[in-house]
Amino acid sequence: MIKAAGRVWGRANVSYVYVIVIDSHIYIGETGGLPPIRWAQHLSKEGTLASKLLALGMEPPGTDEILFVCVRCTLIDSLKPNMQKRARRLIEEELHRQFCLDARMLGEEFKIVSEPPPPSVRFTWTFDSADVARRIRAHVAKEFESWKKETSSTI
Repeated sequence: MIKAAGRVWGRANVSYVYVIVIDSHIYIGETGGLPPIRWAQHLSKEGTLASKLLALGMEPPGTDEILFVCVRCTLIDSLKPNMQKRARRLIEEELHRQFCLDARMLGEEFKIVSEPPPPSVRFTWTFDSADVARRIRAHVAKEFESWKKETSSTI
């Protein structure tokens, strides 16, 4: 038998915000590159996600099912290149805030293991970061629900 494990597509040098779910932990991040490359860095022995999970006494990443969800933020791609990382980090910080306010947002209690970036101040943006983060959060919830159904039926 075979089983589809998902799909990721995209291109380099555009804006993504992503969420990684492993066990009861969430890692939130952003990248201007291809998400799988960034995820591999997080999962490497010295990676930020791997080291945080090991510090919590968990097994190394890869021994449990992991959900990777990324969202392309096309509204950021239209900004000046020197503002794109700041904008991604703004949305990342807001997403951290929203998950902190509702740790049971995905129907289960989660602990955020990533560190939010510092708030982006002194900039006026052409978009509402809270609304963008809410949309990303809703997408993550939908993907999580689908993933849970799929993984529970095969375990």
